[in-house]
Amino acid sequence: HYYPPHIGGIEIVTKNQAELLASEGYNVTVITSKVTAAEQDASSKNLKVIRIGAWNFSEKFGAPFPIFSPRLLSALFMYTRSADVVHIHDSFYMSSFFAALFSRMFKKPVVLTQHVEMIAHPTAFVMFIQRLVYATTGACIFRLSTRIITLNDRVENFLLARGVEKEKIVALPNGTDQKLFHPVTQGEKLALKKKYNLSPKAVY
Repeated sequence: HYYPPHIGGIEIVTKNQAELLASEGYNVTVITSKVTAAEQDASSKNLKVIRIGAWNFSEKFGAPFPIFSPRLLSALFMYTRSADVVHIHDSFYMSSFFAALFSRMFKKPVVLTQHVEMIAHPTAFVMFIQRLVYATTGACIFRLSTRIITLNDRVENFLLARGVEKEKIVALPNGTDQKLFHPVTQGEKLALKKKYNLSPKAVY
């Protein structure tokens, strides 16, 4: 539904996966929304980002649900037809539903990463919409998916409660950027302690 520079967890996961797959030599096409002028189509080696104009009014009320322009249908038709595998990030969105339908039409395998379960929201209307989506289009995507990746037990239990076969579900927690998150050396520890005026002998 969104892709960086839009900020969010699904966006970060999608971007990292797309870039890693492209770096490994796979041809990756991301189809996503365009909700600000800063979001532009992009193309680099093995990675193409196609942005479809979308109305994003609901996000102001804490419900990130872009309403795509009709161009979404032609883009998904073209790119699912030529794809080897279609990877959908979460079943909640318009783009996810139509990607699943076109994948079924062209007999393409679908991998769904279901990022979340039902999200608690203070607005009763948003909770109603979540239940409605997961009972209709979401349930359809669950049926059409070849494999469903879950990030934790809560999401797996959410799927099982909705009749998803356990054999479809694959547990795959989010990865870690080891260039950003890694144990520091003793020298780095001392440098940090010096920078923040901490005792070299103190343990933190």
